[in-house]
Amino acid sequence: MAAWLQKIREALLSFWYRLASALNALGSWLARAPSTFWKWLPGWTRTFLTLAFWVLAGLALYSGIYGLLSCLAGTPLSGRELVRRIYLAFAGEGGKESTTVLLAFVTGLLGFGAQQWRSIVEESRERRERRQKALEELEHLSALLREKRYQGALSLYWALLEKCREKWRDLGVEKDLHSIWSETAPQPLQEWTRLCEEDSASVPLTPETLEALVWGWRLDREHRGQAKVLLERVVAPGCLEGLKSLVQDNLDLLRSDAIGLRLDELESAGLSEEQRASLNDLQSWRREPLFLPAPWAGVTRSPDLSGIAQRLEGWGFVYNPFGPEWAESDPRLRDYGVWPASLEEARGFRPALVFGPPGSGKTAAALLLWHKCLNPPGKPEEPDVFPVHLEVGRWPGSPEEWLDAIGRAVAEALFQVCVRAPYSLLEGKNGPSIGQLLSCYWEPPVLEARLRGMGLTETGQNYIVSTIEEFATGYTRPDFVGLKYLIGAARPEGLEVTYLILDLPSHSLNANPSSSLACLADLAFPLTSAGLYLKIFVPDALQSNLQPFWPLSPLYLEWSEEELREMLQTRLQKASEGQVDSLGAICSSARYPPNPDTWLVQQAHGSPRRLVRLGNQMLQETARAYLS
Repeated sequence: MAAWLQKIREALLSFWYRLASALNALGSWLARAPSTFWKWLPGWTRTFLTLAFWVLAGLALYSGIYGLLSCLAGTPLSGRELVRRIYLAFAGEGGKESTTVLLAFVTGLLGFGAQQWRSIVEESRERRERRQKALEELEHLSALLREKRYQGALSLYWALLEKCREKWRDLGVEKDLHSIWSETAPQPLQEWTRLCEEDSASVPLTPETLEALVWGWRLDREHRGQAKVLLERVVAPGCLEGLKSLVQDNLDLLRSDAIGLRLDELESAGLSEEQRASLNDLQSWRREPLFLPAPWAGVTRSPDLSGIAQRLEGWGFVYNPFGPEWAESDPRLRDYGVWPASLEEARGFRPALVFGPPGSGKTAAALLLWHKCLNPPGKPEEPDVFPVHLEVGRWPGSPEEWLDAIGRAVAEALFQVCVRAPYSLLEGKNGPSIGQLLSCYWEPPVLEARLRGMGLTETGQNYIVSTIEEFATGYTRPDFVGLKYLIGAARPEGLEVTYLILDLPSHSLNANPSSSLACLADLAFPLTSAGLYLKIFVPDALQSNLQPFWPLSPLYLEWSEEELREMLQTRLQKASEGQVDSLGAICSSARYPPNPDTWLVQQAHGSPRRLVRLGNQMLQETARAYLS
């Protein structure tokens, strides 16, 4: 019952505020109507009416003085007699005196009319000039909106609106201002200005309102106090459950500073148990980690050979425990990947150079290190790290070129995050650095085209581009040292360092990258001062060329038989959901003595790739033997 009464009360309050607003608007219109009607009249009509007024005023004044003097002389005149005497004075039988009086009166009126006409012409010219200047300012507002410089545009809009209602009240440009704003400004800004102008006590809880408040909070510092009041009305204790249903599909709105600060304020408020539970859910969602580019994104396993595929379920497997030989083609590696003891020093906030022969698992180790920086979500094994995978299309020939390639890779990773978190990534103390780094590599038109290609909403596109424009205004690309620190500062809020992970496949040795990698090795220590740590995985054929340039002891990727056995068991258990932990239940010990597991580990000769290849062969041979 109380809930229904509350809803009725809110509906009545909303109706009352809307009615009061309508009555105020009507009263304001009626107060302005006379002056508006007078300004609407043509200039010649106003001149004619002005002359008529002053003619009547002159006659009234003359009549008053004439009547007063007659009273003082002791011969007061009746109204009819007074009119007759005035008529005779101007047009009657007064002879020369009447003509003189009439001429003097007409001359005075003509002089006054000429003076009024000149005044009207001058006023009209001055009004045209003022209107032209006003329209130029409106055009400047339109240009700012087209360039997506929304902070400056919003500030100018408020200034122009105030002028339209005061200095430009007689120019009739307020309609033009509203037309430009409604046609050019993005929808959240239009909604924000509407909320500020109405200043209603009842604000609807809708996605449009939330977006408007987020935009207004960041862009409109002049109305920050009003934004705070509106947030208190929208994110009120009684609205928390409704807020949950609105933001479930857009948690990034929840992470924004505007809504986040309001939720923090509610922590100390007196809430009911139900409201407290809703607030806890919202705070939990808000603190979920941002999406970061992950390994194997968009990669699907290639189908197994028909012989194996038909037998997997019968053996108890959900999927093939071996699968692709190449780590970059096997997204299941994140489930059953094993980290070797020989690479423990490759983890942590330090540079690492890892050598290994072909097939030793260098690519798998690089991808697993990347994976550890992100998982498990919220508490990753490699915490507080922003992982960036370096992909080099052309081998840089100098430290400057390498730093530029690193900056581009970091900018690309941030762009991928930005697409999924347009409101939260660019906020906080790292926001300006992120925006400036992105502006170093993409001009606004290119950035807009890429955002459209990513399927981002127009509102999200506008927010990202305008924010980057704001941070990049007056900013020039820095020198070598400045770019290094800019790259180091450009990472999502809450992450302390950036890992730069470079995996060099064995087939890339044909390009002879030794001299280029030597330049990169020289950057290892200088980059650490900006929180950037190189993690390089290269074939052992380059060890003699690179080791002299590396400031630390290099690492060599090796696998013991115990680690390969652990790798095999992990793959079997994960692929069978714990049902199979040995190949002995599938393959014949007579064919693979002394038992299939030991045979496979020994025949792998320390190579994970060879273990996967032989494992697939064993399953295929066992399947053929079963069918025959």
